[in-house]
Amino acid sequence: MKIAPIINGAASDASRSSPAIVCSLPVWVTDNPEPAREFLAQIFSFYAVLPSYRAMLDIEGVQGIDG
Repeated sequence: MKIAPIINGAASDASRSSPAIVCSLPVWVTDNPEPAREFLAQIFSFYAVLPSYRAMLDIEGVQGIDG
């Protein structure tokens, strides 16, 4: 866990209670996964160039949609 300790520490330092941390993940139910993978790879490729997301992907060792 990388994010929760930082957020909770910042809240504590500011004398605030820990906030709710929410993760939203897309779900696609299909019996033909290749078109879904291609579409999602295009959508998620944007995140790989945003510095904050790229840093977290690097920390977790993730290169792309397949890991």
